[in-house]
Amino acid sequence: MTIALPRRSATLLSVAVGVLIGAESGCSSEHIKVTREEPKVETQFYDKGVRTPESAYALHNECANTNWDFHCYSDFDFDVVDDKPIPIGRRVALRIKQVRLRLELPITMYLPEQASLRVRAHEEGHVKICRTAYDSAYAIARDAAQKVVGREFKGDGKTFEQACRIALSNASQEIGRHYRAGTVDKVNTISAMYDRITSTRNDPSYVDTAIEQATRQTEKLWANPGAAKNTSPGGSMNRSSAASNTISNSGTTSTSGTAENSEREP
Repeated sequence: MTIALPRRSATLLSVAVGVLIGAESGCSSEHIKVTREEPKVETQFYDKGVRTPESAYALHNECANTNWDFHCYSDFDFDVVDDKPIPIGRRVALRIKQVRLRLELPITMYLPEQASLRVRAHEEGHVKICRTAYDSAYAIARDAAQKVVGREFKGDGKTFEQACRIALSNASQEIGRHYRAGTVDKVNTISAMYDRITSTRNDPSYVDTAIEQATRQTEKLWANPGAAKNTSPGGSMNRSSAASNTISNSGTTSTSGTAENSEREP
């Protein structure tokens, strides 16, 4: 029997106030710059150096967890097209001129020190799913950035600076929605499918085949807009998710999702 600990994924977007420069029209490669960092994979042993009574049991050594975070940090250049006083302070409208994005993918596998080859291979399968999705991250991020270049975003704040940060946070969240849909949402679904498929057969030689099947099933599922992404235990998969958006005074926007999966194998 294998029990996977909760699996977490997230997309983080950070906004920095850009400099004010002259107006331009249209959208070209000069208006968008995307830097894609290489994925960083780390393995941590949650019971390293600890020999508790539980570590003597096979069940303890079957527990594993992999976390992945798709980061998209954004920075903007913009024109102020409107700035006026309101009862709470200032209201601004900013036209986005340039977008600079930096993409990162940190992945952490949490394993027991006595993890079997089968458990390690299964978690490495989740890493492979993330890496494959991240191969398309550059193009997805560029497409997302193109959706905000030339558009106006409004923000209200106590000060001009705060109003600008909120307006840019709105632009960043717009980018985040599109980036997330093509990366972390896809990974969450494929990973849930992968867990379901490997619940009946989970050996190292089957990992690549299971990933291919999970990917095909996800593409088929997403090709039908009317298909349910979440099904009952007797259906395609079990997956729960939650999303939240927060804006702080520093102008940081965080969009996060949580997917919890549990698997049991004879």
